[in-house]
Amino acid sequence: MLCFGLPGSGKTTFQWFLLNYLMHERESDVQLVLGEGDSSGWDMRRLVNEWKDSWVRGGFPEANPVDEAKIMEINWQIRLPERPLEPLNFRFVEMSGELFEAVMPNAEGSKPKLPKLVTEYFRNPKFKLVVMLMLHPDSELQKNDKLFASFLDYIRLNHPDAQERISLGIIVSHPDEALEFLRKDGSLDGRHNYDGWDADALHDYAARYCGETYQKWERWPGGQKKTILAKFYLGEINDQKVLIDRSFDNMESIFSWLYEQFTGKRLRPTLWKRVKAWFRGIREWE
Repeated sequence: MLCFGLPGSGKTTFQWFLLNYLMHERESDVQLVLGEGDSSGWDMRRLVNEWKDSWVRGGFPEANPVDEAKIMEINWQIRLPERPLEPLNFRFVEMSGELFEAVMPNAEGSKPKLPKLVTEYFRNPKFKLVVMLMLHPDSELQKNDKLFASFLDYIRLNHPDAQERISLGIIVSHPDEALEFLRKDGSLDGRHNYDGWDADALHDYAARYCGETYQKWERWPGGQKKTILAKFYLGEINDQKVLIDRSFDNMESIFSWLYEQFTGKRLRPTLWKRVKAWFRGIREWE
C-alpha cells in the first residue's frame, strides 16, 4: 500500500491508525516481519514502538524526514480469525510527502520522478498494489488535483502494465474541515445543504475539488471492484490536538476493502460478532 499526498495530508496518520486498529482494536494476530540480522527490521520495531507511545498519549506520529534514505517499508503478516489459514502478507511505505511532489513537472523540460523504491513496486509484476490518494482540504484546493493527476499520468506513461495491478482509493482526510469547504463552496451543480457525509457528499467533494483525478478514478481499470472513495475520521480531537475519543468505523470499512484487494476474498463477521450484533439489535428494539 502506498499512501500518496501532500505534506500534512494524513499519510502517516492513516498508516499509524490502521496499525493501531489491527494491533489493538480488531481480533487479529499481527506480526512484524523482522529480517534476521537486518537492521532495517529493528528500525521497523523502533518506529512501531514510537507509534505505540502516541496511541497511549492520544498524540499523533511525527512526519517522516524529507530524505530518500529515510524511506521505510513496514512489513507485517496478519492472521484473522475469519480466515486463520490464509495469512495476509502486507507492507506499506512510510515516506515524506515532499518526496512525492517531485512527480510534478515544475519547470519547462523537467521530467517527473519518484524514489527508486517506489518505482520498483511498479516494475515488479509479482506485487499487488493499492494506492491511496489522501485528499486534504488545503487552501490551495487545486494543488491536490495537480499532484494526483500528475502521479497517475506518470504511472500510465512509465508503468502502463502496473495499472492492472493497482487498486485505487481516494481518502478524504480531515473530514470535518473538508465538509465545511463543501458547504461553503457548494458542489458543481450548486448544492450546499449537506447534513453530513454520505455517498453523494463524498462524490460531490471529490468532483468539486479534485475533478481530473476523480474522472481518472471513475475510469480506473477494474471499475468499482478496484476503487474506493471514503472519508477518514479518527474521532474527537481537543484543542490541544489530542485524540480523546477514537472511532474505528471508517478504518474497519477501509481495511475490509484492502483485504479483498490483496486476497480476492471478502471478510465476513465472525459467528461471535454476528451473535453480539443480533443480541444488541434485540436489546435496542426492546
